[in-house]
Amino acid sequence: MMDCKVKHRFETISAAFLALLLVVLPIQSLAAEGHARFGKGSGAITWPFAYEDAYFSQPGTQYNQGLATASLGMALSAFRKTDVPLEKSHENIKTFFEELGFEQPLFSQYHLQPTISTIATAMAHKPLGETTLLAVAVSGGGYKDEWKSNFSIGDSLHHIGFDSAAQQVLQRVTAYISQHRLRDKPVKIWVSGYSRAAATANRLGALLQDERLVKPENLYVYTFATPNVTKQADALEYKSIYNIVGAFDPVPMVPFADWGFKRYGITYVLPAPQLNSDYLLRVAPVAALFQRYTGTPFWSNHSGVSAISKLLSSLSESVTNTRDYTDKVQPMLMDLWAIRKEPLKMLTSFARHMVFKDSSLRGVLSNMFAIATNSLGENLVQEAGFAQNQWQEDKSLTDNLAREHFPEGYMAWMSAYDSLEKMISPTLFYRQLTLEGFDDFQVLDEAGNVFFYFRFNEDGQVEQSLDSALYFPQAGNAMVLSLPADAAYTLKARTDQYGVSMLRLREGTAGLTRMQVYEQKDVVLPHGTTWQLSLPVITEQAAPGASTYTLAGDHISHSLVYQENARALSDDEKNSSFSAVFTQNLLIGVAVLLLIVVLLLFTVFLAIRAARRHNHKHYLARCGTPLPRPRLKGNFLTRAHKHKVPLKVLALVLLGTGISILVVTTRMMMAWTAEIQLIHQRSLFLFTLMYYVPFGVLLFCCGVPALVTGVYTLLWLCDDYVLCTSRLHARMALLFTLGLAAVLTLPAYGYFSLTLLIATPLQLLCLLISLHLMRRVLKHRRKARTQKNLPKAASS
Repeated sequence: MMDCKVKHRFETISAAFLALLLVVLPIQSLAAEGHARFGKGSGAITWPFAYEDAYFSQPGTQYNQGLATASLGMALSAFRKTDVPLEKSHENIKTFFEELGFEQPLFSQYHLQPTISTIATAMAHKPLGETTLLAVAVSGGGYKDEWKSNFSIGDSLHHIGFDSAAQQVLQRVTAYISQHRLRDKPVKIWVSGYSRAAATANRLGALLQDERLVKPENLYVYTFATPNVTKQADALEYKSIYNIVGAFDPVPMVPFADWGFKRYGITYVLPAPQLNSDYLLRVAPVAALFQRYTGTPFWSNHSGVSAISKLLSSLSESVTNTRDYTDKVQPMLMDLWAIRKEPLKMLTSFARHMVFKDSSLRGVLSNMFAIATNSLGENLVQEAGFAQNQWQEDKSLTDNLAREHFPEGYMAWMSAYDSLEKMISPTLFYRQLTLEGFDDFQVLDEAGNVFFYFRFNEDGQVEQSLDSALYFPQAGNAMVLSLPADAAYTLKARTDQYGVSMLRLREGTAGLTRMQVYEQKDVVLPHGTTWQLSLPVITEQAAPGASTYTLAGDHISHSLVYQENARALSDDEKNSSFSAVFTQNLLIGVAVLLLIVVLLLFTVFLAIRAARRHNHKHYLARCGTPLPRPRLKGNFLTRAHKHKVPLKVLALVLLGTGISILVVTTRMMMAWTAEIQLIHQRSLFLFTLMYYVPFGVLLFCCGVPALVTGVYTLLWLCDDYVLCTSRLHARMALLFTLGLAAVLTLPAYGYFSLTLLIATPLQLLCLLISLHLMRRVLKHRRKARTQKNLPKAASS
């Protein structure tokens, strides 16, 4: 009996102790591992991450690194699967909820074809002791036409597209809470999203607090690669909303901060080589985890980052507010997105908007061309070994330009660090030094050690440090050196012996498109002199023009002057040799294309003309009209007509020049065909394509009409039709020969072939003389026929 009482008392005490543990630690025991699944085919990724219900025992007003990592897992799992039917596109987020013990999931609009007005979401809940946790995942991948709403900014307080999507999600959250009677216990809401979905989640977090559906301490909103959402003045004061963005991810840069846009809550920025002097140490574990999860090396394209940043900066300069954007740019972007699968229509629509509808956007078009051509030129320089190659040839253009926005990078950063302080960048400031006309420069750290160097040796070969994380791209004819502003540096540079040296300094802030520019003004630096520039640490954003920089020489110094009206692209970049060459080749290509159109129309005209003559001769034959055939003897060469012999001689010369030009064309195209077999770089292939193909087509179209002119003139006996046909071909040959002569005056083509330099002017001269003689012959024969017919008319 006593044993039974003791046993009963022991069980009671044990039960009470367990109950006490559940009250004190209701969540800690429910630790688990979650998996984010996203991507498709061979690129599909399964990413494990730690998850604990204990994350939600802390108030939402405190950032939690573990919860942030799990939030990214939920955001990535919410991507639509693109390799399955729409009805199954929610499978990844469904599996995510099941693994973490969430119940009664609701998947909204995953089954619908994405449009500008749809926004797919997934919701589920689970009990957490005395509270209920509601998870809200917004789909930020595979959303197709939902992307179109990104362009719909409007001219109101909030981004119209993001606000509309967030209002939809708010209604679903309210309905879900009511349907499942979650108000019976306190509710905690967990929200996450990536990219467009991040903007929607960011705005949703603000709406949930504005509508008082949840207290800030019970709200957990984590967003990634988040665009700007609102102009609301107190947006930064909203609690429980955390945004993690890449320093140079282009998506978080829009809509522009220059227009007054920002995000709700607190924004943390990931490290970048432009921002952090210790970037190599910071990125090492990230690169290792990236390799583990994706099976590919971690890489970034800083040249692509530079190109996109300049493009966005150029756009913000030309379109200074949301009203201008809504009136000028938004309709164009909407049109281009609607026809994005039809390149020709996209090109014509883009030209219509840029050139004809709004002249103020022509500057953007000019800058876009300069950026594109300089980027291609920079790639050529990198492939030649003059700088570190940033462009990945086995990746698409989108991969290269938008690499900073890819979710795999965010995944690797979140995995690598277990604390926010270790993961994020403590500074947002950087500098760009543009150097032209310097043949030796180096960067020294505070201790005087060489941190980076670049020089031309005595043999003209480039020597540079390749173990530095410094960003070193090309900007037109100049080199650009990006330096973090979290450490003090000294630049030492020596001017070369040839051109004019120029140094320009830009101060930038991550996330902003506009930069402050300082440069030497009206100062010529002597050849072969060494100059030094001190670059102190920047700890806070200075007022425009407040910084002081001095370029110091041996016995003299020059201050860099703040350029208040500096543009995103300098004149040097717009008029660089790369832009000039590509512009020249493009103009030649367009001109040749127009000439080909003329040639095609001419061919159609000749075909119709020949058909009409054939039908006329056939009609005469049916009517029994004799059709005399002129004899060769006495008609090929005769002194009865004083112009026939000169025309035959000119015809022989035209045959020779035409054949010579066609031989040069054949040899050139054979050489180019052999050359492209050895070219594996896309930029170099494009450059040779733009150089050789239009020129080859021009040569062909120049040689063939001249050859045909010579043949028809030699075959001319006494029939005016043959001579008229020869004259038509001569006119076409003259048009193309003039074009070829103009091209040969350009330096890039002037020394192409000695044969062309002789044949082209000779052919031009022969064509002019032949056309003159043909006109006189035909005029004389028409006059003779008219005089012959006058007696017949008089007698009748």
